[in-house]
Amino acid sequence: MLRRIIILALVSSVSAAPDAGKIKPVYAFITDSDIRQFEEVIEGFRQSHGATDLRRLNLQGKIDAPAVKKFLGENKPALIVALGSIAATTVASLDIDTPVIFGMVLNHRRYAQLKKRNITGISMEIPARSWLTQFRLFFPELRGIAVPYNPDASAEIIQDAVVAAEAMKIRVFGISVSEPGAIGAQLSSHKAGDFNGLWMVADFKLYHQDSPAFVHLLEYSHDSKKPLLGASEAFVKAGAFFSVSINYQSLGSQLALVSRQILDDKVLPAAIAVAPPIGTYTVVNKKAGREILGARFSDDLLMHADKVYPEE
Repeated sequence: MLRRIIILALVSSVSAAPDAGKIKPVYAFITDSDIRQFEEVIEGFRQSHGATDLRRLNLQGKIDAPAVKKFLGENKPALIVALGSIAATTVASLDIDTPVIFGMVLNHRRYAQLKKRNITGISMEIPARSWLTQFRLFFPELRGIAVPYNPDASAEIIQDAVVAAEAMKIRVFGISVSEPGAIGAQLSSHKAGDFNGLWMVADFKLYHQDSPAFVHLLEYSHDSKKPLLGASEAFVKAGAFFSVSINYQSLGSQLALVSRQILDDKVLPAAIAVAPPIGTYTVVNKKAGREILGARFSDDLLMHADKVYPEE
């Protein structure tokens, strides 16, 4: 009799355990490719969330709605995380109710298909005021900044920058560029005193693997002695003066937090505003600073940087 009571008590305690018999939700990660940054985002999500069942599909740079539909049908995820514009827009094209969170999409406002009731996300754009505040910290005399951009890719970003800069008494000169090789000439066509800084926004139509735009912008920066705010750490390493870069593991943690809002708190994705990335770090190229600013550059400024190139 005592043995039976003990067995019943054990069964009762197991069935009362909160996770007993509970099916762990599946989280589907769909990516444009297999670049390192995507891996860091996924690892950040995993570590922050504690999710154990992550299924992945790499689109390898191709829009492939049938492959995505097949993948989702086989895995039946509770939530989808789409990383990259190809992944995000491909998922958005499907007629599904599964909650979707996008990330790593440059200027997401360009994509009308991402404005659905089951979709929210984290933007790739660090607020312009944050960029400019940090730039002025490293370059206090900043009064005007030229920003080459392609209107089809970055018009909204430039509009935001102009508004943010006005409050800081900084003039922003948006310079529309359709031909990447013409950046230097178009910058030179402005009065030398109009601006004393340069800003490289993450414009995918202007700066890409086959474009000479960054090389020309960097050359202009060094020739004119005007410091260049790069789009990311990679460009600072290549010679730009400074950047505010996204911490991709932190971005993964931010996506995990949004996923909990949706699945645990039952918040509709469309009710969650697309937020900027909260995890950032500053990078400075001290060699570029010394060459461009000369005596105006002080090594004391480096104490404000999270990372410095060239590395000692």
